[in-house]
Amino acid sequence: MSNTIIFYKGRERERRGQIADFNNLPDEVKDNFKKIKESIETHFNKEMDVRVIGSYLEGYYDELSNYNVVIDENTYLSELEQTISNDLKISVNIVFDTIKYSESIIK
Repeated sequence: MSNTIIFYKGRERERRGQIADFNNLPDEVKDNFKKIKESIETHFNKEMDVRVIGSYLEGYYDELSNYNVVIDENTYLSELEQTISNDLKISVNIVFDTIKYSESIIK
């Protein structure tokens, strides 16, 4: 069965569908999200739920997609985003929200 192609942010992407579980993501992607989670927890000095959002959750990611995560810590996040992006050499976007989707929790 072929997947639908969508046009998003100026480029064609494969539409795979929303992930049913974090473990369904490719290994390299999971590893990057785990590193992001570790960096966030180190910054706040505590264990936290960090959830995948954006194209990786929705299933239309590609090799140029950034890593979008949501945390429920209401704080100024721009500096943390920049630090993690620079340290890991990937584009990271961190947002605050209290909505929780169990399939998107980074394990």
